Amino acid sequence: MKIKINNISQVFAIGDIHGCDSLLKKIHKKILNKSEKVNGKKILIYLGDYIDRGSEVKETIDTIINFRPKDFKCVFLRGNHDQMLMDFVNNKRDSLEIWLYNSGGETLKSYCGSAFTEKLNNSSTQEQLIRKTLVKKLPPKHLKFFYDLQFCYIWKNYFFVHAGIDPNRPLNNQRENDMIWTRAPKFLASEQPFEKIVVHGHTPNKTVEEKSNRINLDTGAIYPELGKLSCMCIDVKENRRKFFSAKRRFL
Repeated sequence: MKIKINNISQVFAIGDIHGCDSLLKKIHKKILNKSEKVNGKKILIYLGDYIDRGSEVKETIDTIINFRPKDFKCVFLRGNHDQMLMDFVNNKRDSLEIWLYNSGGETLKSYCGSAFTEKLNNSSTQEQLIRKTLVKKLPPKHLKFFYDLQFCYIWKNYFFVHAGIDPNRPLNNQRENDMIWTRAPKFLASEQPFEKIVVHGHTPNKTVEEKSNRINLDTGAIYPELGKLSCMCIDVKENRRKFFSAKRRFL
């Protein structure tokens, strides 16, 4: 369903989920509550990093795929963790070692089962077995979801991306690696205006960072010291931003 930009009443953006399906469902419920009595079309943007670190990876992707509220356009951005999975699936050199170093084991457990992953090590002789098993266990609609992820999305004066940008390059000429990986001080510490307000995740922070040139929505859903999944709502009619979160309970 195509939604005309000039008929948008709300825009929502969700930060890094990292397999926290229970928090995602709470955020979805809050989005539905906040949009229920608002007329017009809405956009919901996920900022990437759906997988790794958390234990509910498969459930998280199912939840995202199945969440299709009325009058919403859903946009799915690519994070560095999602890219690492695809690099491994596509047999990129050293991709398994890099992915496992970045908590890819939780995703493998979620899809392949702990009984399978506990017997594995990061040896080259087993890499093909791991890849073959993962591709077999990945539901086709999940694999398509990962292949279809986009690197950025523009809406009016906002540039949505997973990690950030290179301020020395125009927005229409950003490098993919920067958009999913950057934590460069020239972006995070910059106080200069960018072409558009950059809405991103990737760099965990205790609270949402709302600055004049960027907004960071990664509030560390998976981390005990942080433990929140955050969402931004742009109210188009009132021309203002609101933020809300779902907090994780740690035993």
